Amino acid sequence: MEITNEDIQRGREAEGRNEKMNMMNSAQKANSKAFDKGYDGIQWDDKPKPKPVPMIDWYGYLHFNDTLHVKRYFGDRGDIDEAIESDFVALVKGPFKAESRQEALKILRRELNE
Repeated sequence: MEITNEDIQRGREAEGRNEKMNMMNSAQKANSKAFDKGYDGIQWDDKPKPKPVPMIDWYGYLHFNDTLHVKRYFGDRGDIDEAIESDFVALVKGPFKAESRQEALKILRRELNE
């Protein structure tokens, strides 16, 4: 069998396609490595961890109309004593720590159910 110019041309085209495929694979691998490091070149595990949310002091009470109220506690025991002495307050709990007002309400509900 004789090799023709067409065979040579097809061989060159196939080599060109293979070379393009190899270049594309190399680019994909490079992009994948860049993605693993993050767009800014920092490893995902190296990014700073978020700071923990500080716990806030709260106290809460059950109002005579069956509503729950939570208030920030700043260390002044007089606030809690005033709530205890109020004619409108059925029960006072606290101080206790929570990250948010919603969490403080959950804690107050749990303490009142015990």
